[in-house]
Amino acid sequence: MVYRPNIDNDLVFVIMPFGVPFDGYYEQIIKPVASELGHRAVRSDELYGTGAIVADIWAHIWQAAVVLADVTGKNPNVNYELGLCHALGVPTVLMTRNIEDVPFDYRHRRCIRYDTNQAGWETKLRSDLHNTIESVFASFESTSELPWPYDTAAVSQLLVRGELVDATRGFERIVRGARFVRDVLERSFGPSGRRVAVRTAEGGQKAARNGALLAQGIHTTDPVEAIGAEEMKRVVSDMQSAIGDGTKTAAIIACEMLFRAVAVLHSGVPIDRMVRGMERGVQAALGVLESEAKSVMGTQLRQLGQTAAQDAAIGAVIESAFDMVGKYGIVTVERSVGLPGPSVEVIQGIQIDRGFVSDAFITDARTAECKLDEPLILLCEYKVTAMRELLPLLEEVRRADRQLLIVADEIEGEALSTLIVNQQRGVLRSCAVKAPGFGDRRRHLLEDLAALTGGVAFTAVAGRALSSIRISDLGSARTVVVTSSETTILEGRGQPQAIEARIESIKAELSRGDRPLERAVFQERLAKMAGALAIIRPGGITPAESEDRAVTVSNAMHACHAGIEGGWVVGGGWASAYAAKAVHDLESMDSIDQAAHDCVAAALEAPMRHLMRLTTSPDAESLAAARERLRQDGVLDATLLASRGLSIAWSHVRTIIQTGAWDVAPLPQRLEDEDE
Repeated sequence: MVYRPNIDNDLVFVIMPFGVPFDGYYEQIIKPVASELGHRAVRSDELYGTGAIVADIWAHIWQAAVVLADVTGKNPNVNYELGLCHALGVPTVLMTRNIEDVPFDYRHRRCIRYDTNQAGWETKLRSDLHNTIESVFASFESTSELPWPYDTAAVSQLLVRGELVDATRGFERIVRGARFVRDVLERSFGPSGRRVAVRTAEGGQKAARNGALLAQGIHTTDPVEAIGAEEMKRVVSDMQSAIGDGTKTAAIIACEMLFRAVAVLHSGVPIDRMVRGMERGVQAALGVLESEAKSVMGTQLRQLGQTAAQDAAIGAVIESAFDMVGKYGIVTVERSVGLPGPSVEVIQGIQIDRGFVSDAFITDARTAECKLDEPLILLCEYKVTAMRELLPLLEEVRRADRQLLIVADEIEGEALSTLIVNQQRGVLRSCAVKAPGFGDRRRHLLEDLAALTGGVAFTAVAGRALSSIRISDLGSARTVVVTSSETTILEGRGQPQAIEARIESIKAELSRGDRPLERAVFQERLAKMAGALAIIRPGGITPAESEDRAVTVSNAMHACHAGIEGGWVVGGGWASAYAAKAVHDLESMDSIDQAAHDCVAAALEAPMRHLMRLTTSPDAESLAAARERLRQDGVLDATLLASRGLSIAWSHVRTIIQTGAWDVAPLPQRLEDEDE
C-alpha cells in the first residue's frame, strides 16, 4: 500500500478527454456535483500553462482524495493517467458511455455507465456521481487507500449464471432504479411540469408529458436497478390500463412508499409485521378517499377535464361534448392537423361497427350508403338462410308500406337473394347487417338495441323461432344510414322507461366488474345507450402537435369518465394528503405498526409536497387553507385516480418488499444453458 502524506481532502481530480461533449459534462454535471458535496473539482486541462504539465498532473493525482475518470473511447492520455492512479492506490471513480472501454479490473462498484440516448440521462448521471463520490468520502481515510488490485468479487458474482441477488444486498439499488423513473416523471408533473424528450423507435427525439409514454423510454443497464425501474414502469402501465390517467401520481406514491419501507426494513423489522401495518394504513386511506367523494354536477365535469389537461379550453370542449351526448354518451378523440384549437362535433344516433353484407343494398351511389326512412328493425342472434322463415314477416312489412333493417348473425343463401331481388324491383326496400360482437357480448348488444328501438331481441336464450316473428316484435327508428363498415340508427323509438331500466342494469353490472376489459365493454354499452356520438378534434398546426394534444385530451377524457363513475375529490394532491392525516392518526399497537403507518402517510403526502414545494408534512390548518384555495380555483381530481393509484402503488411495493431474492442472470446466458 502506498503512503501519501499530503492528501487534499477536498480535491476531486478529473481526467477526461478534451473538447465536445466532455467539456459540457464537466462544467454542467461534474463540477456542480462536487460543489454540492462541499468539494473542489479540478480538471487536468485546467493545469495547462501553470507549470510542467506532467509534473502538475502527477502532483494532483498524488494529492487527490478522489480521482474521477471518463474512459469513454479508450483515450490513451486518460488511460495513462488512470494507470498512475491505479499504481498509487488512489480511490478512483470511473464513468463511461460504453462498458467495453473499461478494463475488466476496473469494472468495480465505482464504475458508472451513462447513456446519452436515454430520457433523463443527465439526472441519472448526476445522481450516480453524487451518491458514489459521497460514499467514497464517507469511507475515506487519509492513511489508508484501496488495496491493489481492486476487489472485483462483487462483479464476478453478478456475472455467474443464475446468480440470485439477496434482498438485503439489492433493496437500495432497486430503490435507486425506482427513483430514476420517478425523477424523470416528476419533471413533467403538475402545472409547472415540462416536456421530456424521449428517443423514438426510429432513433429521433419526441418531447412528451404523458407518463405512460415517458416510462417506456426509461432504461438502466444495472440489472438490479432495472428491477426497481421496471416495477415503477408497471405501476404506470397498470394505472394507464385501469383509468387512463394519473400515472405519474401513482408512480410518485409507489416510489416514496418503497423508499420509506426499505429504510424501515433495514433496521431489522420483520417483513410480515411491516406488510400488515402498511395494509392497515392503505385501507384506512382508501376509506377516507371514498368518504370524500362527491357526485359530478354542473361545471365540475369541466373542472375535472381542465385539471387533468391543465388547459381551460380542453376542459370547456369536453364539457360541451358531454352536454351534447349525456354523461354516458360516446365521446371520441380524432387527430386534426391544421386547426388552431379544440372543437367538437356531434353525430346523433347509435353506431354499430358493422356495415351492409352486400353493396346491392346501396340506395345512394354518390355516397355509397343505404338510407332507410322510418324503418322497422329485426334484431336476431340466429343465422337467416331459408326464405320460408322470413316470408310471413316480409309480407306484413310490405303491406304496412314500411322499410326493413335486419341485424342478424348471418344473412345468406336464399334469404339474402330474396331481399336483394325485392330491393332491386322496388317491392321492399331493406338492408341486411351482420350483428356486432360475439357470444354473450353480441346477445347483450342486441338486447340493448331492442330497448333503444322498442323491439324484441330474438336470441337463443329467448327460444323463439324466426317463423313466429310478427311486425309487432320489430323495433323502429326515424332514420338508418348504413355504409360498408358501419350502421347508424337515428332516433330509436324505444320507450324512455325501458331505456332507463336498461341503463341502470348495465350500471349495476359495471359496478361489479373488476377487470379493465370487462369494464370497458360495459362502458361502451352505456355509451351506445346515450344515442349520440361526440367527436373532439384537439387541433394542432403540425402532426406532432396534433398527436400531443390528442394524448392530452384522451387522458382528460379518461379522468372525466372516472369522475362520472366514482365522483370527485379536491385535486392538487390534497385528497391523498388529507387521507394521510387519517393514517397518521391510526391507533398503533407498537413502534413497528407506527413506522408502517408513517410509510403509507409519507407516500400519500408526496404528490402534494412536490406540487406545492413543501419541505414538511402539511398540518390540519394548512390542509384546510389549501382545500379552500384549490376548490375556488376548480382544481378537482376523479376519486378513482386517487384510490386506484394508491391500490396499484401498494400492490407493487408489497411485491418488492416480500421478495427475498432476484435472479439477475442475462437471458441469453440462460438460453445457452438450456442448449447445453
